[in-house]
Amino acid sequence: MAIPRKDSRKQMTPEQKLMRMVQVSYCAGLVDGEGCLFVHHAYKTHQVLMHLIVSMSDYASVSMMAETFGGKVAPQNRQGKLHYRWVACSDKAAVAVQEMLPYLKGKNEQANLFLGYYEIWKTGKYKHSSGRDYDTLDLIEAKIKELRKVPFTDPPATTEREDFPEMEGCDSLNTSGNEPGESAEMTDRLN
Repeated sequence: MAIPRKDSRKQMTPEQKLMRMVQVSYCAGLVDGEGCLFVHHAYKTHQVLMHLIVSMSDYASVSMMAETFGGKVAPQNRQGKLHYRWVACSDKAAVAVQEMLPYLKGKNEQANLFLGYYEIWKTGKYKHSSGRDYDTLDLIEAKIKELRKVPFTDPPATTEREDFPEMEGCDSLNTSGNEPGESAEMTDRLN
């Protein structure tokens, strides 16, 4: 099942497509840093909930999420400080996640699970004859919750030379008398 989308990009100019790509990649950064992918189904009512949420104090960033993908922005008081919360639900959330997927880094695995949950929910594949078999959705929901709890860890400290061993000794190859990174052609042009 394909995710619904308003595909007006067919009429976009190359400049508009580039601008859309920039907006979507910026929004993906917001989701990676300040976002939450939430899925849940209520056992009593069997209602399935899917939300994509970004909450932060910068209104301009949050409103950009709404301008780019739709959804709602609302103020909220968090620990005595004003924050703005953007929420997209169900279809809008799935469309947004699908479009941001190539740019998501920290929440890429959650995003893929979110889209899988959406597809299973929309196609009704989780329903058996009783209509009450939610095992697959429960497993995906549990995995997304588990991923949300993973603490952030700093990457190991390395130097540039360790990251790029092929660059080892490059400073010693400078025989032109110029500063490192300055070519002889540049020196000739300046003189």
